[in-house]
Amino acid sequence: MADSPHSARPEAVPSRRRPVVDSWDVFDTLLARYSLSPTYVFALVEQKSGFEPFSRLRAQAQRLLDGYRRPYTIYQIYRCLEEQLGVEPALARQLLHMEIDLEKYLLLPISRQLARVRRSDLLISDMYLTAEQVTDLVRSIGGLHSVRPPIVGNWGKATGSVWPHIMANFLIRTHHGDNPHSDIAQPAKHHIPVELVDDYKPTAWEQTLLDSDLGVLGLIVREVRLRKLPWAADPFHRVVAGPYCSFLLLFALYLKAYARERNIQKYVFASRDADPLAFIYRYLP
Repeated sequence: MADSPHSARPEAVPSRRRPVVDSWDVFDTLLARYSLSPTYVFALVEQKSGFEPFSRLRAQAQRLLDGYRRPYTIYQIYRCLEEQLGVEPALARQLLHMEIDLEKYLLLPISRQLARVRRSDLLISDMYLTAEQVTDLVRSIGGLHSVRPPIVGNWGKATGSVWPHIMANFLIRTHHGDNPHSDIAQPAKHHIPVELVDDYKPTAWEQTLLDSDLGVLGLIVREVRLRKLPWAADPFHRVVAGPYCSFLLLFALYLKAYARERNIQKYVFASRDADPLAFIYRYLP
C-alpha cells in the first residue's frame, strides 16, 4: 500500500512474469485468538498491569486513529496513549510489551487452513501489527517458515486500496479470508475469486457449551479443533474433536476431583478402551 508506513510498494512486474499465487488473510483465517472477544487481551493487560483505565484508554486511542482513515501500527496506538491520553511514557512502553506478549500467547493455529498454504502464497494482514511482528507470529504459531513477507496495513483491505498494488505484481488465483466485506466483497470488485473461511467461529456444539455454564470447556474444545482438525476432516473427525473430546475431558476432570477428595494416588486404566481417557487425565494439572 502506498500510504502504509510499514509496507513498501514494489515496482510493478510485467504481466507475463507475475507469479500466480493464492492470497490469505492472517488473523481469524490462519491464526485465531483463544477468546472470541478481540478486546480480551486488553482486559488481561489491565489485570496484569493493575492500570485500571487501560481497556478504556486503549480502545479510545484506536478510535482516534481510525478517525484519520489511514494505516497505523501498534506503536502509533501507544504514541497516541502517551501524547493525547496522558499515559506516562515508561508505563506505555511496559503496557506495549505486555500486549504484544499476551497477544502472541493467546493465538492459536488454524491447522486445517495452514496446511493449504503454499510456499509461493501471499499473506495479507489488516491488523495494526507490523510486517516483522506478523512474520514472527505466522512462523512461531503457524509454522509457516517459507512464505513470502506479508503485506500489512490496517486500512488497505477494508477500503480495497491494496488490491491494485497487489495485482500489479501478482496474479491471484483465490483470496481466502474470514471478513465478508474486506476479504470477500472488496477483492470480488477486482474480479478476484474468493473463499470465505470461518473456521475460527464456534461450531454448533461449541456454541452450546459457550452458552451454558461450560463456557471454558467450549473454548478448550474449540482450541482442540483448531489445532488438530485436518483439512480433509470427515464427520468422524468432527465428532472426536467435539462431543467425544468434551465428554472425555469432563470425565477426566471428575476423576481428578474424585481422587483428590479421597486421597487416591493412582488410577489403573484398562487398555484399549480407556487409552484416550488416560491420555487426557495424565496431562491434567
